[in-house]
Amino acid sequence: MAEQPQRKKMRVECFAAHKAGQALTPWQYDIEPAPGPGEVDVEITHCGVCHSDVHQLDDAWGVACWPLVPGHEIAGKIIAVGAGVSNFKIGDGAAIGVQRSNCGSCRCCDAKLENVCPKILKTYAGPGKDKGGFARHIRYPSKWVFKCPPMLEPEFAGPLMCAGITVFSPLKRFVLNSPGGARGKKVGIIGIGGVG
Repeated sequence: MAEQPQRKKMRVECFAAHKAGQALTPWQYDIEPAPGPGEVDVEITHCGVCHSDVHQLDDAWGVACWPLVPGHEIAGKIIAVGAGVSNFKIGDGAAIGVQRSNCGSCRCCDAKLENVCPKILKTYAGPGKDKGGFARHIRYPSKWVFKCPPMLEPEFAGPLMCAGITVFSPLKRFVLNSPGGARGKKVGIIGIGGVG
């Protein structure tokens, strides 16, 4: 039986820090040539900068994995789709936030509160193989990729994946779900950067 030729790995160009407090420098890493089942590849066109990126680069929380490719306000286009992915096609606009996975079996997940699962994996604070959006491409579980409508420019989609979600949660809880809903209510968001 003839040996199958090995497919060439896909090289991802990015910016990384290799230890706490180090400046970002150009770096590369290799991934499998095609996304696995349930995964998509996104060509990144935009990635916001969040202060959490700075905390991770300084290892302020003691959970950074090196080399660290930060960035969790990611926007771009789908360039490859793995088996079993039916909610995306090549060319779709896509956005990625801070979460990469959840356990799917705890009390939080059962209550559809996957975002507070105690076994959450983050975009780039995972077991070392996970890299963020300061790169040209990212491979990601399709469950945690959001489709961007064509009228939403990618430079505005990225910040919505962090600061936008941060303000949406209280708006949903205290305004949309309040007696009478949001009809007739005025809401202001004050802040510097992000969606402020």
